[in-house]
Amino acid sequence: RDQYSAELKLHLVELAKHYHAVAQGSKKPEDYMGAARWYREFLATWPNDESAPVMNMLLGETLFAAREFRGAIEEFERTAYDYPAHEGAEKAGYFALLAHQEYLRTVPKDDPIYRGLVAKRAGSSLRFAKAYPANSHTPEILDTVIEDELFLNDLDGVIVATQMVISLVPP
Repeated sequence: RDQYSAELKLHLVELAKHYHAVAQGSKKPEDYMGAARWYREFLATWPNDESAPVMNMLLGETLFAAREFRGAIEEFERTAYDYPAHEGAEKAGYFALLAHQEYLRTVPKDDPIYRGLVAKRAGSSLRFAKAYPANSHTPEILDTVIEDELFLNDLDGVIVATQMVISLVPP
């Protein structure tokens, strides 16, 4: 039975990578969603596999390329924060922030959901800054948090983000 499981795992990885390569060639969102299907199948079948964080990151990348930004945000954040520490976690956290930014660009500022999306980006950004304070993007990310909190009229949030920026500056 273990032999069949290993073979099935190998075939799912090959299918996902094949469809991902096809999508990278065509650049069609529906092709990226085809690849996403196989990454999801792998993760549903082996959620605790040692390669799950890598497969989850690739799922996030396919969703981002398909312009499915909400799904990409979810998968990048899962990759960054829900697995035990791994090599790609910090990169996934940053990619989640890029997906937040792209998603916000698709929503008009007068849309009722816009403020909520800004608040979610601010929360995700703070989570990243707390998890990865030494990342070279963290000061810029915190600056965006301050702007977001000002937009939301959340002065307590501005203070928290400002204190985080100050703590980054070496004495």
